[in-house]
Amino acid sequence: SAYHGISVIHNRFTFVLNSVIDRSCLRLNDCAAVYTSARDEQPLTLLIEGNTVTNTRGVQAIGIYLDDHANGVTVNRNTVANNNRGMMVHNGFNNVITNNMFASSDVTHLGFAQDVGNVRNNQVTGNTFKSTNGEQTFNHEAGINYKNFAIYDYNTYRSNNFNVFGQTWDGIRPGIAHSYQGGKNEMRQDAHSVNTDVIADVPPNGPRGKKILTTP
Repeated sequence: SAYHGISVIHNRFTFVLNSVIDRSCLRLNDCAAVYTSARDEQPLTLLIEGNTVTNTRGVQAIGIYLDDHANGVTVNRNTVANNNRGMMVHNGFNNVITNNMFASSDVTHLGFAQDVGNVRNNQVTGNTFKSTNGEQTFNHEAGINYKNFAIYDYNTYRSNNFNVFGQTWDGIRPGIAHSYQGGKNEMRQDAHSVNTDVIADVPPNGPRGKKILTTP
């Protein structure tokens, strides 16, 4: 598609299920394969589940985009691969991101962006992040509260370079790039998560026995 693949704006109690969304954002930028927003800040009660999102290209092209105070969204068991950016949450809160596979993004797998409001209480658990292009796994900007944008745990991180892992920016000092261990120390997150080389197999039962998706 030239712009968004699937767009859910202000609709409540909506499902985006088991779709294949390939090659969105071919002409316009700042768009997504799956896009939603809630400028009125009311819960969307939206389920995005079981979709395959691939090849979302272009400047600011995002696989799954929770924009403009999106909240009450569950993103579960999706495969998000070969996109410019895997997923972005912009000024969003109270969202659940779980059991997804993010692979081979150009820039970052998962970004949280805050310019107004208060990004908070987002859960990132049981996901697999596979980095093959030197991309960041996460990016949090901007605000002194960036450590509270999301709770991370029980994830599996796979990479061919764990010296490149994430970036944070408090909006005051220059942004800081983190290695895997540096990111864990900075964010104080992922107590039960694991990391493996990108060519290694993900443990069959996931971190500490929690079942997760594996690479297709």
